[in-house]
Amino acid sequence: MDKTIESRSQKVLEEKEEKIDHQDESPSVSSAGKAKIRYIAGARVHKIAKRLQESVSRKLSLSRQTELNDATA
Repeated sequence: MDKTIESRSQKVLEEKEEKIDHQDESPSVSSAGKAKIRYIAGARVHKIAKRLQESVSRKLSLSRQTELNDATA
């Protein structure tokens, strides 16, 4: 029983490794295509960073307001 499970799992692993090997063989991308990908990725990173910065700023200002309200009360 254990040997059959081991042999089947080995076959499945080999098939998965073959699929991964075939996926790595992607077509080459031109330099213009790479530049476009870098541009889009940079724009997305910038947007996410800006959104995070605004979120942290909002949370900090809310915590300051609650601290001020607690101090005056």
